[in-house]
Amino acid sequence: MRTFFRSRKRDLLLVGVFAVLSAALLALPTGFEDRIQKHAVRCRGRVVDTENAHIQQFGMVKQGEQTVILEILDGPFKGRILEGLNPLMGQMDRDKVFRKGDIALVVLSVTPDGDIRYVNPQSHYRLGTELFLLILFALLLLAFGAGPVSRPCCLFCFQP
Repeated sequence: MRTFFRSRKRDLLLVGVFAVLSAALLALPTGFEDRIQKHAVRCRGRVVDTENAHIQQFGMVKQGEQTVILEILDGPFKGRILEGLNPLMGQMDRDKVFRKGDIALVVLSVTPDGDIRYVNPQSHYRLGTELFLLILFALLLLAFGAGPVSRPCCLFCFQP
């Protein structure tokens, strides 16, 4: 029993060391902080209409430009209808083709005066879906963990 508590203290000490190291790594600057535009607004936008006349399809690959009409759903420009360009580069893993009714993550490049310079629909907005999947995963993990319990004879084996 005494060795159990001694190993438990070592485990807690190791967890503490890794927590401190993780916090230190989180605080270190990476150099990517300067890549974010100072005058950019990230928001959600509903696709009102699309213009696909400049898209060329070569087999399964699409290239060209898609014009997207967006209604901004949040942020300082909420309610405005804006037109953005969605460049398709022929890379199926990176290109996103929008349809009417889609919710998009939109980055608005704004001048220091507050005027919108460029509207960039970057990707489909999936935060709600990702949150649902995270909660589902946590519930399934709890259900799996609450299954039949077999008591181990010691800390390192699971034979009763």
